[in-house]
Amino acid sequence: MNIDEILKKEAIKQVGERGRLIAEVANDFGISNKQLYQWLRESHPRHNASKKERQLSKEMANLRSEIYAMSQQLASLKQQLAKYSSGDKGDVFNFRQVG
Repeated sequence: MNIDEILKKEAIKQVGERGRLIAEVANDFGISNKQLYQWLRESHPRHNASKKERQLSKEMANLRSEIYAMSQQLASLKQQLAKYSSGDKGDVFNFRQVG
């Protein structure tokens, strides 16, 4: 581990574990607040999620969207079936009568 990595870990530790202000720590380490914010973001476990985890998360969101769309279709079909079953057969299936 080089000196930059050691300083980076220590700066993150000062803010995260010791509760020091970002501006103070950045000033003490001679870096910008923006740089320290970036290091903190990068050190957050969510940021370090594996590629596979991000793919699975995206797939879950897509599946949730599909489930929602299918539940809307099912609700519509149930309404049409109830309407047809109650004897109100007008415009449920839109069949033309021949003859």
